[in-house]
Formats: sequence, C-alpha cells, structure tokens
Amino acid sequence: MSQEKEFGKYSRQQLRELFSYHHLIKQQGEEISGIAREDASNLIEQLSVGPLWSTWYELTYNNFLIAMLSSFGLVEEVLAAAKQEDPQQAALDLDKDIDESPDDDIDEYSDDEKGVMTSLFFALHGNINAQRLYSQTMSELVSQAQYDDDSLFNAVLVDRSTVACPTIARRIQLAEIQHDESFLNKLTKAITRTRPRRPASELDDLRLMLDIVEDSKPLTEFSYDELYGLLIEDLELNPPNLSSDYYDGFKKLIQRRKPSGT
Repeated sequence: MSQEKEFGKYSRQQLRELFSYHHLIKQQGEEISGIAREDASNLIEQLSVGPLWSTWYELTYNNFLIAMLSSFGLVEEVLAAAKQEDPQQAALDLDKDIDESPDDDIDEYSDDEKGVMTSLFFALHGNINAQRLYSQTMSELVSQAQYDDDSLFNAVLVDRSTVACPTIARRIQLAEIQHDESFLNKLTKAITRTRPRRPASELDDLRLMLDIVEDSKPLTEFSYDELYGLLIEDLELNPPNLSSDYYDGFKKLIQRRKPSGT
C-alpha cells in the first residue's frame, strides 16, 4: 500500500522534481530562441514541415498530452507508469530517462516526425507559460476565447503566434468584416504586450506551482503555513524583493485563488 503524501498526489520531493522539470522546459525554450536569433535555418526547416504549433491549442490539454506521448512513442510507457504503486513517481522517473537519453536518438526520426515533435515542444512551452501567467493552459484560454475576448487577448499576450489558431483567427475575421476597431485595437495592444497588463513576472513560477498543487489537492485543504513552507521557504519561489511581511502578500494571493467564503 502506497504511503500517504503530504500534498495530495505528490510528496514534497516530487514537487521539487516537478518544478525542476518545468524549469528545464523554460530553459530549453530560451536556449532555442537564442540559437534561432543567431541562425534560424535548422529551426525554420523543422517548423516548415510540421503543423503550426498554435493549432495544438485547439485540443483539450489532456488530448494535447496524448498527442505528445504518441508522437514521442511513449504511450505504452506512460500506461505502464499509471499502473505502478506510485504513478506520479513512475512518471517523474520516465521524464528523467527521456532527459538523459542520447541526443543521437533524434536521428531515428524522419524530417516530418521531427517537424511534428518541434511543433509539439513549442506548444508545450506555450501551455506552461500560460500557467505561469494566468494559472490556465493555452488550451483553456483558447477554448474560452470562443465566447470571451479577454481570454483571447490573454492567450495572444502569452503566445502571439496564437493569432493563427483557428478559433482566434475566426474571431479576427469577424472583427475585420464588422470593422470592429475596438476589438482590433485591443488585439494590437495584446500583440505588442501593452494591454492587457502582464501579471507580475516575479510571481510566474509561484503561480505555476500553485496550479500544480491545486490540481493535486484543493487549496482549501491546506493551511497557509503549509503552502508558505513548501513554496516560499522550500522551493524559494518568492519575489526577489521579498520583504519581511511577504507572508501577508502570499496569503492574499492564495485567497484570490480559493473559493469565496473559505
């Protein structure tokens, strides 16, 4: 029988490992952007044969993850991990195996397969960035964009290539036909990242990990001290200008996420 974990599905150590994994994805994205600024030829070639990564945002996040696993040939491994006594640890161990696998393995894939995998990586990067900013995936923001322009503008602020996403492109078409200058002006500000105002960047990692903890177990079932101890004292996800009274600011952040009346 598996041991009860302190944070729902995850132990404290597993949450440390999850944060390290998401931090690695962020670093890889920044490294790729740096390489592309120097010489984008290889990246352009891979992106030209793969689907636009914004089209993956049309899928629910779970279906997107299934597409990723299928593309990387990991469906059987993940299904096996789900049957383990501690499926979360088995999944984390699988991530480690992937990260430690030789880069030469990429040569086993065709150009088309590399294009799909590159597209999926950037979509994963966008989904994680959306969680950092808005505690929602891009899949959720794009789904809401069908009826809520604010979600659309938030999605564009996170990833400006989202204007090519069919759901958002259709809304832009409608605005063009209707000469809806108000919408188009707001879209321009989202693209230039002048409006909506970006959430405080120093809280990006804290919002991401709160999202992961909340998915594991409702925040209402934790005390402020438990969450503060994990996220601020242990993972050190505090703003760089942390003041001695940040505990109060942390409580307000949690209160905004908890249902009213709790």
